[in-house]
Amino acid sequence: DGRRTAHRWADEIIRYFTGQPGVASTRIVFANDATGKKEICVVDYDGTHFERLTNDRSIALFPKFSPDGEWIVFTSYKNGGPEVHVMRSNGKDRRAVCRYDGLNSAAAWAPDGKSLIATLSLGREPNLHQVDLDGRVIKTLTNSSAADTAPTLSPDGLRLAFTSDRPGPPQIYAMDTS
Repeated sequence: DGRRTAHRWADEIIRYFTGQPGVASTRIVFANDATGKKEICVVDYDGTHFERLTNDRSIALFPKFSPDGEWIVFTSYKNGGPEVHVMRSNGKDRRAVCRYDGLNSAAAWAPDGKSLIATLSLGREPNLHQVDLDGRVIKTLTNSSAADTAPTLSPDGLRLAFTSDRPGPPQIYAMDTS
């Protein structure tokens, strides 16, 4: 349609003058409680083409697009306790990735889109773990007696920022992923 064509033109103009991609063709993924429950939704960057992707009548939180924009990772309470789920950006092919006993939450994509950093309690305090897309733990990144959560990776995947309540009130920490 004309609006999408105008967005592509705007993106190309930005790319021409800055060398960086524009945002006019991007989408935003978010949790919305308009139904009285929290569901995962997407919308174009300008607020048009709103679409609800889940209809769980439960709680869905912390959605994030994969680096290629084809997938969304989020936390779902659909089956009771918190689980990390992934689905295509159109809401199809949904599946649980992490459903260990305890907390499975707040995952972030690795820059290559082939793994996630997730908050998993695994029978103890919540720590950050790198998991593959089948939920198998590849690497434990933090080993704290506090709650480490809300991971965000740098674009090159070498640095990790997260929230921890190690000193009492939550603070932001940064570390090398190695």
